[in-house]
Amino acid sequence: MTATIHAHDIIPLTGDRPFTYTVKLADLVDNIEITEKFLREVDDWFMVLSLPKQFGRFIVLKPQGPHRGGADARRYVGDTLRVPAAVLSANDFYVVMLSKNKGLDMGLTVKTDSPDCLGQIEAFRKEHGRQVLAAGMPVTINVDIFAMDPEEKRVVTSRNELTLILTPVTPMETFDGYSALDFGNTSTTLARSRVNEDHFEVIQADKKQQRNEAESGKPVQTALRISAITPASSGDSFHTYTCRIGDEVTRDIRTDWLVLGAKRLLSDRKRTAADASCTVVLNNTVHTIPAEDPAELFISEMLRGFFFFEQAIPEPIVVTCPTTFTVSEVARLRRTVARAAQRATGQPASSFRRDLIEQRVPLVVDEASAAAFYFAYVDFIAGPGRMPAFRYLYPNGMHMLLYDCGGGTTDMSLVRLESPDEGHLRVSVLGRAGHRSFGGDFITLQVYRLLKLKLAIWKGFPEDVPAPAKLAEFLREHESAVEAIVPTQYDVRQMQNDDAQNRSGFAMAIW
Repeated sequence: MTATIHAHDIIPLTGDRPFTYTVKLADLVDNIEITEKFLREVDDWFMVLSLPKQFGRFIVLKPQGPHRGGADARRYVGDTLRVPAAVLSANDFYVVMLSKNKGLDMGLTVKTDSPDCLGQIEAFRKEHGRQVLAAGMPVTINVDIFAMDPEEKRVVTSRNELTLILTPVTPMETFDGYSALDFGNTSTTLARSRVNEDHFEVIQADKKQQRNEAESGKPVQTALRISAITPASSGDSFHTYTCRIGDEVTRDIRTDWLVLGAKRLLSDRKRTAADASCTVVLNNTVHTIPAEDPAELFISEMLRGFFFFEQAIPEPIVVTCPTTFTVSEVARLRRTVARAAQRATGQPASSFRRDLIEQRVPLVVDEASAAAFYFAYVDFIAGPGRMPAFRYLYPNGMHMLLYDCGGGTTDMSLVRLESPDEGHLRVSVLGRAGHRSFGGDFITLQVYRLLKLKLAIWKGFPEDVPAPAKLAEFLREHESAVEAIVPTQYDVRQMQNDDAQNRSGFAMAIW
């Protein structure tokens, strides 16, 4: 008898989908040489799980308890069981050690981002009609059991099958609701609200694992660690990267490229010929990449987090920007987000068109005005009394002055709220201003410079420190002397050098 197990929510490009199963003894045997009763009485036995390699590339089995997998299992199956070479090369194997009265407790992970997964699903969809497709895509897992018969003193075997059904194996659809991205210098927030919902949820895109429903998502630290780069094959292709995002990457002590300023690379100040690209050294290899790529890559990883949790594409998406962004910087931000969606959905760079920018990112709101809308939404649109309360409390409308000191910039906006009727709230931006280099990172940098000076004094810095009013000038004049005592500056192109690595580690420890 063939047992059937199901893996639901298998939609391409939605990350690794984990599942767990318990398969009964009765479903593992063929009742010819080996029966359920026999296995309950024999002390030890083992089974070999095998599946065709084209499926093994994206379906990873994880039997509970002692087992072997990969090359170790293949070697064992070939040497001990004398499996023909053609069968060995065509399948992936798992050898599971079991004892009496035990069924099979097994986990598996379907890697929906794998090109092999996409290829198998696409081939299945082309071959079968809609009716068969609705039933799911079957994958056969062979189950071979081997045990020693204590009476006949010989090895007895049993062969059966597990059928894994993957559903619904359909492409992602557009998200049924509203999505917004606040790409910040320090942290980035991706939020969504479904149609007819009266609340927003934050997508914690760097934690691609199912959370308890009571847990809420959190913003993601705007940190990107790149460990490998494959240059584009042509001018119409993407560079390919191996990367991770979020707060965990800043605690990694390896010398991969850590990017903490991806948003700043979109600035107009990076438009000179020398700065329009980045030079990176990884594994003693020099790479030159577009300056927008780190931001594009970080945002694409955020979108993949959305795919994982919602199994849908957030399109269109509203994006925020600093109040001081120029027209060209806003355009560059929109293009970067639109291209990030191109990356995340697995589409080639050559098929990217300018009209996709308007389709994917139709609206950019300055960060201070976005904050004004948020408070208006919480207090009046979704708050007690809703719009009738607003009209009663503010019959002539109200003004809001927003001051948003973020990680990289300070944004200010003067906004007027009016309610022409009980069903509408009109938000008008009367004026906005800001400072594009004053923010949390700038403040942290000043504290950092003071800490370096304190450490230098502790280590014998000879100069007398002046009063606070003259401290900034003093730090500028003695920067090289402080650096000589507390060395934290290093060349990112020389990260294979021990001295550069030590300086980098010291700099991060102080930061």
